[in-house]
Amino acid sequence: LTRLLAAIVECCHDAKGIAWPEWVAPYRGVVLTSTLRRRRKTAGASAADNSVFNAAWKLFDDLNGFVPEQSHVRQCEAQFDCVLDDRWEESVGAKLTEAELIGYPWVFIVGKHFATDGYIETRHRPSGNVWLLPAEEIPAHINRIASG
Repeated sequence: LTRLLAAIVECCHDAKGIAWPEWVAPYRGVVLTSTLRRRRKTAGASAADNSVFNAAWKLFDDLNGFVPEQSHVRQCEAQFDCVLDDRWEESVGAKLTEAELIGYPWVFIVGKHFATDGYIETRHRPSGNVWLLPAEEIPAHINRIASG
């Protein structure tokens, strides 16, 4: 098993770190947040911060219950497992750098685009593509990308 993982890392990496294929990634995605308060240097969480945090938790819950359309894989293996980076005081840049180093195939950033327009920045590491999507469209988008 260790040789297999070493071979995957050797084949699937770039300058940013490991780029796990979705079928072996420990988690398929990570939900990150940006703290708007840090930029404004005001005390306490603002209403915008609260909406960002609430949206991040909702997206995390929705994605962990989501099963992409993959008829050739057993349901327990197909479930979209993701993690929530809940280090609220850490900068989004630091979180994004760590997410790239760890190699999550999907990164969802709930931050400035969500606070202003209601969009979540969605990054697909294997393809390098970035999209701005409403939260309710993310599962369908994952299915479109997974089906080719």
